Parts: sequence; structure tokens; C-alpha cells
Amino acid sequence: MPTNFKGGIYIDVRKSATHKKPIEEMKPPREVIIPILMHKGVPCGPIVDVGEHVKLGQKIAESTAADSAPIHSSVSGTVTAIEPRLHINGEKILSIVIENDFEDETAEAQVSFDRFQSLGADELAILVRDAGIVGLGGSAVPLSQKLLDAAGKVDTLIINGAECEPYITSDNRIMVEYSEELYDGAMIVAKALGIKKSVVAVQSDKAHAIAELRRVLSKKTGVSLCVVHTKYPQGAQRQIITAVTGRELPPEKTPSDIGVITINASTAVAVSRAVREGNPLTTRVVTVSGSAVANPKNLLVRIGTPISELFDACGGFLEHPDRIVAGGPMMGFSQYSLDTPVIKSTNALLAFCRNEDKSSNETTCIHCGKCVGVCPMNLMPLYIYREYKAGKISECEKLNVTDCTECGCCSYICPARISLVSAFRAVKVRLEEKTGEEEENADR
Repeated sequence: MPTNFKGGIYIDVRKSATHKKPIEEMKPPREVIIPILMHKGVPCGPIVDVGEHVKLGQKIAESTAADSAPIHSSVSGTVTAIEPRLHINGEKILSIVIENDFEDETAEAQVSFDRFQSLGADELAILVRDAGIVGLGGSAVPLSQKLLDAAGKVDTLIINGAECEPYITSDNRIMVEYSEELYDGAMIVAKALGIKKSVVAVQSDKAHAIAELRRVLSKKTGVSLCVVHTKYPQGAQRQIITAVTGRELPPEKTPSDIGVITINASTAVAVSRAVREGNPLTTRVVTVSGSAVANPKNLLVRIGTPISELFDACGGFLEHPDRIVAGGPMMGFSQYSLDTPVIKSTNALLAFCRNEDKSSNETTCIHCGKCVGVCPMNLMPLYIYREYKAGKISECEKLNVTDCTECGCCSYICPARISLVSAFRAVKVRLEEKTGEEEENADR
């Protein structure tokens, strides 16, 4: 069985600070800030009012769109504001602010299915949508959309436990501590979709998770373990599919088009809890690490918790951090405020000291081709960048810049220190604006 893919880079995983640390449940915050934008697709709209009392697990925002997932309150308490607040993406997004009464008065659980063997794809899609489950590995795609797209088309389920970005260990601890629920969630999805082959894919650097999964799966049937090569970006959807199955996913296709569905390890656990206990998605595990953090940890936190409180729970900072990142160092978002809240896709918060800043001024591209060799999407970054610098956006499109997953491999390997990913993001924005203008002109 293949366990590798073309391209990618080998980098120091730097997971030693937290990979052996058990998940700690963090004390609920005094106030949660819950943005209405937490997934890819149509944002939700508030369905509660200021002054209203809400319960833990109660729906507070939803949308009728198919590519959406409702949002639930992560505490019980009073809605004190519905207003734009700072989001992890750097923008101000309409958010529901709830003052915690610390009673954890729970909303009535949705109906759960004790016998998942009788749960069909449509029923499971409705259930996970009502539970607000989205991809918890960072994609934040509504799971219901994935399930409906895969129904009747797939023969392989991949539980993605690669977790290839440096520092992050939240999925690693999920696989160590919640392996039984992970197996259960995988079987629920496999049964509903009629899948015969289910695989948990784990990078070879996760010895504890591999040992625990082998122990659990050796006593079970229906799910196997695949240890994949430790390389970045092994956890990306296209790369994990190739590494596990040998199948190539064309950029314009979805995994279901080649008979595969991928689900993150944390997402599989959320499915089990939604089906077995009727629990909506109101918490997630977040790795808090980096050289500036006093006591790095893996924390189980309420969605909407301000990130400042996670750092406080880890003993604060050893020194004033030079940079704070939500997510991994390769694809995460730098933060300029500690007031931003944890959202469904927040798998890590990292804080770095000043002496770790290795940034330098860009120099001239020497056409060494290293960026081409490491691109997991088989693109030609140096040529895309050349056309970008010349202002030829249409030529960038011809070179398939829209296929770029912004993994950062090209920027990492570039000896000229060119910010290639930033350039490609700018190109994509220009192309989106161009498409919007063309549609507007067509409407006129």
C-alpha cells in the first residue's frame, strides 16, 4: 500500500512540548463570543435576541442553505450583545456574545440512534447537520455536505489522523485518549454510506497514537490502521488520499468522484457523540504551544472562549510574544489581538519569542526550481510568480494558480525568501474580483 506522495517537505515537527500531555478540560470562561461564520459555505444568521436566556447546546444561529451548519451555545447564560467582533481571520464578523451563568443548564438533546446499523446516509446527514459538525482538522466544511456528496459513490473511508503541521498535537491526543469513540464514529459513517473499507491514517511520528489504535483496532472489525510517511503536507486531503489509496485526485474533482471520503479524527469523535449522546458541537481540543508559552498544553475548551484565556490557562507567557498564530505555523493566521475567540476550526494557538523570527528581505529569484520540486499540487510557482510580478493575472490563471492549496512549501524552501504564497493569495483575490465584475456586467 502506498504511504507517500510526490512533493512536500521534511520539517522539524516540534511536537515534543505537548504530544505526551493529556487533554485538560479548561474552566469555562465568564463570557463567550460566538461568530456566525465558523465554516466554509453560507454563514448562519442569529435566531436569538439580546437579553434572551440560552441553554448549553441550544441553537443560536442557523441557515437553510445546504452548505451550512447551525451554531450552538457553548454555555448557558444571557445574550448580552449581537455585534461585529474580531474574528480569527482578521476581520470583524457578526458575533453572539453570551454571559455565562456557570449553571450549564442543558438544552434538550436531539434524538440519537442507538442502533447505527439502521442509520442511512440521509438520516446521518440530517443528524450531523443539526449537531453543527464541520471538519475539525481546519477545513471547516459542513460534514452533512460531504456525506450527501459521497452517498452511493464511495468505497473507501479515510479517517485523517496525519496532523502534519508542526507543534499541533490535538488530534494526536484525541487518537490516544478517545480511540474507542473514533472507531465508533468511523463505523457510523461507514455503515450509513455502505462502505466496506475504512482506514485510520496516522503519520509515523505518532508512536503513542499508533500503539493505542493498534490495541483498539486489533479487537475490532471493519477499520484498519495505515501508518503513513512523516512529511508535510501529508494531512492535506489530496495527499492523504494518494498516500493511502494510490489514487490521484484531480484539482477540479472532489474525493467522492474517485470513490473516497475523508474525515478528520476529531470529526469522527464528534460524530460518535452526536449519534450516541445527542451532543452538538460546543467544544473542541486546542493545542497551546510555542516558545513563548510558559506551560504548553492540550486543552478541551468551549467554542467562543477568548484566546487570551487559553494562554492564561497555560501559565501565561515567558516573555512578550513576538508573534501569535491561530492554527499551525505553515497555514495558520497571525493574530494582532488576544480578544479573538476559539472557533470550530481552531486546532492550535501558538506564541513565539522574538529570537525565533527568521524572516529576511526578499531577493531575486534565481530559477533554482526548488519550489517546483516541493509543490504537492505539481504547479510551477516560479513561473506563476513571474507572471504576477508582470501584472499578467490571466497568465497566472492559465498556470492553474487557483489549484494552489496555500500549504507554504514553496515559500519555505525558497532560497530567495520570496513570499510566494502571499503573492498567490493576491492573485486569487484579483481573479475573484474579475469574475465578480464579469458576472455583474453579464447581469446588466
